[in-house]
Amino acid sequence: MNLGDDVLAYPVYEFRPLGIYPDLERWDEVNQKWIPDDGEWGIYFASKQEQVHWHIFMPYHVPFGWQWCDEDQWARNASLKYPKHPRGNAWHYEVNWDWKRTEWKQRYLHPNEAVTKNRPSQCGNGWGPDLFHIHDPYIQKGLVRRQDTKEVLVPPTKCYCALCDKTLKVI
Repeated sequence: MNLGDDVLAYPVYEFRPLGIYPDLERWDEVNQKWIPDDGEWGIYFASKQEQVHWHIFMPYHVPFGWQWCDEDQWARNASLKYPKHPRGNAWHYEVNWDWKRTEWKQRYLHPNEAVTKNRPSQCGNGWGPDLFHIHDPYIQKGLVRRQDTKEVLVPPTKCYCALCDKTLKVI
């Protein structure tokens, strides 16, 4: 299958799960099967005993980049502090206008999303890194990286918020 730009709007990312699970399995992309965790990075993990699977949660819209929330500012307070944010939204969004797309119609064909169809039937709950959320614990601990370059995803300390229309220090 040829994956075009509409599918690969974002690179493929891999990660390591937080915590230790005795029956952890990793999805082997090459052989298309579950194997016992061997310590390698992967795009999908599962624990039947814990009834949990882990995968990377991709952004819903291109061109969203980093996102963060001013956690002390909700509803009325956020409206006062960030008057350009709609409806008291305390979330900040960095936008990469170079992508020139706002819809990601083929999101579910992206390898980080498509792999979830292989979820073991015993594993109902899904966890994992929330891509581009600055305060995500996987990202904060250096457990998410690009699959092609092996470059670890590092959150910035300053971002340009498209809603505020200015660069802000990430809180």
